[in-house]
Amino acid sequence: MTTEYDKAIKNLTQAIEVFDTLSKLSILGDDEIRTFSNSLYYRGISYLNLHKYSFAKKDFEKILNINPSDVEVRQILMDISKLI
Repeated sequence: MTTEYDKAIKNLTQAIEVFDTLSKLSILGDDEIRTFSNSLYYRGISYLNLHKYSFAKKDFEKILNINPSDVEVRQILMDISKLI
């Protein structure tokens, strides 16, 4: 059974793949980087809601690579570490 979270993950994954490609080509501007981070964030939240903690952790770690000072994401990662 496909849930709304599964659909969101599928769509966000497609967007993330595009941004990954653009990132490797070094052609992301500030707006694209923000959209990339938001896509990772919402996919991570979707994974959390499906109890797929290791997948969520990877997405939130990528966000911290982009923005190491993101306090909210740091807290989410600490919370995830208690679950896995």
